[in-house]
This record gives sequence, C-alpha cells and structure tokens, in this order.
Amino acid sequence: LRLARPVVTALSLSALALLMLGVKLYSNARKQSMRAAEWPSAETDVLLASFPKCGSFWVRFLMASILRGGSAAGLNFDNIESLVPDLEWGDNRRDFAKFQAIEGVGSGLRMFKTHQPFVEASNPAVSGPSEDGLFDELPRCDIEIGPGMEQSQCRCPNCPVRWRRAVLIVRDARSVFCSYYNFQAKLGNFDGTFREFIRDEEASGYGYNYVGWLKSWLEASNSTSVHVLKYEDLKSDAAAALEPVLRFLSLDVSREVVMKAVEANDFDSMKRKEIRDGGGKLFKLHYPEAYKKGFALLRKGQEGDDAAKECFDIDGEDEEYLNDVLGW
Repeated sequence: LRLARPVVTALSLSALALLMLGVKLYSNARKQSMRAAEWPSAETDVLLASFPKCGSFWVRFLMASILRGGSAAGLNFDNIESLVPDLEWGDNRRDFAKFQAIEGVGSGLRMFKTHQPFVEASNPAVSGPSEDGLFDELPRCDIEIGPGMEQSQCRCPNCPVRWRRAVLIVRDARSVFCSYYNFQAKLGNFDGTFREFIRDEEASGYGYNYVGWLKSWLEASNSTSVHVLKYEDLKSDAAAALEPVLRFLSLDVSREVVMKAVEANDFDSMKRKEIRDGGGKLFKLHYPEAYKKGFALLRKGQEGDDAAKECFDIDGEDEEYLNDVLGW
C-alpha cells in the first residue's frame, strides 16, 4: 500500500505527458491548417501589385468584369473588395481564405491587390509573425522595408515573396509622383510643396520611394513569375494591353468579352462610378472628411509629359532629382 502513491504519481505524470503531447500535436496541426489557408495557391491565386496611383483600381474593375464575361453590371467600389480584394486592408488579410473565385470564365482564379514591395525574408532579428502567428521568418516591414509602413501590413497573405504569380502595374515615375502628391495632399497627409514631397522619403514612399519599390519587383526571385503591365499601354489601347495579361493567366477569353469590359470601365465611367458610390470603401471609412473637400481616387489619369507640366518645375531640377538621386 505504501508503494501505491508513487505508482499513481508516475501514472499521473505519464498521463500528463501524453496530454501535453496531444495538445502540442493538435496545436501543430491547427497551425499547419491555418498556414495552408493563408498561403496563396500557385494554381488559382494571382497578386496584382502596384505602387499607389498606378491604376490598380482601374485594373481591378477591368479584371472583375472580364472574369464575369465582360459584364460590369452591379460592379461598384464596395463589392470590388470581395471580387478583387485589397490586401492592404486588414479585414481582407484576415478573411483571405474565405474569398471565392469570381464565377465566370476564370476557372477558379482568385486575384488580390497589394501595394507591397517585393522583399525577401532576410533578417530573423527583425522578423515577425503573420497576423495568425505564422511565417515568423518574414520581414518586419516597419523596420526592414522602410518608413511609412505599418508593422502588420506585410504579414501574409500580403507578402509577395509567398506568391507564385503576379501582375505588376508600372507607370511613368513623373505621373506617379504627381498623382501621389495630390492624393496625399487631398487626404490631409501632406501640406508641403511638390518639391518638398518628392524629397520626403516617408511622405512620397511606400516603404521605398517608387523607383526603389519598382526595382524590388523587377529583381524578384525566380520563384515568382511576374508579368509587367504598363499604365500607358492601358491608356492607349486597354484591350490590346490586357491580352498578354490574360495569356499569362491562362485565361481563354474572346476579344468581344475584353472589349465589353473595357467599354464598361473606361476612365470616364470609372469616375462616374466613384461619384455614384461615394468613393472607395476603405477611404470612406478612414477619410470621410476628405471626400467632402473634393478628394477622389480617380483624378486625371495623366501620362508623363502632362504630369511633368502640372507638378514639376520648369527649370528641370525636380526631374533631375528623379534621374540623379532616385535613379529613374
């Protein structure tokens, strides 16, 4: 009888060890399940990447319409967040696994938008987990990428390095800086001159300035296949510019469907939709006063030379800064 207590204690410890092992195995299985849910699928998921003010809203509407057979009926600035979700928005990162493919010609294709630069995991000392506690080898974007970036923004699934396919929208740097300056000024995020703006890394950048941001994508690792779409080509002939994108995505879409989508989402139509819908969903939430003061996501859609005339100084010093300092 005196030996019973140690035996019972040993058995209790053994049971406790088994229980702890079970909990650990369950926790690991749950993490693996969560990881699979937030890891983009190489077969169905595509990242639409652009620096701010490069036409991502326009391309999101165009692609949503094409995937729906060319129809823009019922498409608006609110439901675009469920059709081609913006991963800069925390709610969309959280709900990533819940988004469904657009029913139509997409064969299960899901497309998501990001403004993130392409940054490889490189420094564990400043890395941090995703919003679900996974991928702790990824960079802390508020430290490792640069100023103007919240810590949570580059967490998966808003982590380009984890995506296997991406469409990269690029635009003349003069247009980008001019449009982004007006954008930030109208939101109330910057109150200086344009000359001050392009020299202010935090105000005019998104982790990197536009040139550095673009280089990060053009030098992306071989594990991510990137197709470049030029904003100026879209402005010139949107249907022709979209055809290589559709081939890249292995989408068999007729010219008729593409033309229908382009006509339903031309620049003037997009501006009318923004007015009709009261603005972009994210911006209505965070900047309600800006819309009352004339803010608009879609402004002029200018190309390089016109932007240079509007924003850049006539003595050429600002363009020289872009070339010599930023390396445009």
